Amino acid sequence: MLLNLEIENQMNKVVLHVITDSATVQYTEITRDGMLSFLTKLREYVTNKEDIDELLEEVQGEE
Repeated sequence: MLLNLEIENQMNKVVLHVITDSATVQYTEITRDGMLSFLTKLREYVTNKEDIDELLEEVQGEE
């Protein structure tokens, strides 16, 4: 199964795009801190933590 994770910093929100072979989902947080909190919690449940680490770094770098 193909899995693609992307972060997009929009005007007043941060959007996580989750794209698979069969579905595309968007998760939105109003604040950068909210997205950091969500990704940190998500990291606890995934096998490939490196993907989440990359997203965390990307969000932390957007100030």
